[in-house]
Amino acid sequence: MMASACAAMAAMVPGFMMPLMASPAAPSSAPATVMASYVEQHEAPDNGASVAGKHILPAPDGLYYLDADFKDGKRARFLIDTGASVTVLTGEDARRLGVVAEDAANGGARLRTAGGMMVARSATIARMDIVGRQLRNIKVAIIDNGLPVSLLGQNALTELGTITLGNGRMTID
Repeated sequence: MMASACAAMAAMVPGFMMPLMASPAAPSSAPATVMASYVEQHEAPDNGASVAGKHILPAPDGLYYLDADFKDGKRARFLIDTGASVTVLTGEDARRLGVVAEDAANGGARLRTAGGMMVARSATIARMDIVGRQLRNIKVAIIDNGLPVSLLGQNALTELGTITLGNGRMTID
């Protein structure tokens, strides 16, 4: 059953590798925000709403990244990948965060991606905090080799709110 779940993920992740051109720096474990130069918090215009938004500026490589906080103060960097249907963890991030594959016994499933054939295992992240929002029970694929950074896919992005691109930045409201 897990193999078929991984095969279903493969069908949903047609081009998740395409935007990867450079590896970002590793996330910091320090309490200070790593993304300070990329994320600016702002208050929404005074229109009666008390909604706070996030502006995310592109990294020097032109791509957009967010850091997510996990249990025990651990943190992982994600490339925001609006073309990925599912969130993907690198094997290194999965091990460091203590995320255990649900289908580890059968070795996962082979996936055909824009980057070629890869083996992915499925898992569920109980909780992760991104841009001040708690995401729970997020399904992820774990890819051990060939992926330089974890990817934040549509299954997690839809939980964050409305995402827009314009004026050289990404905004999450």
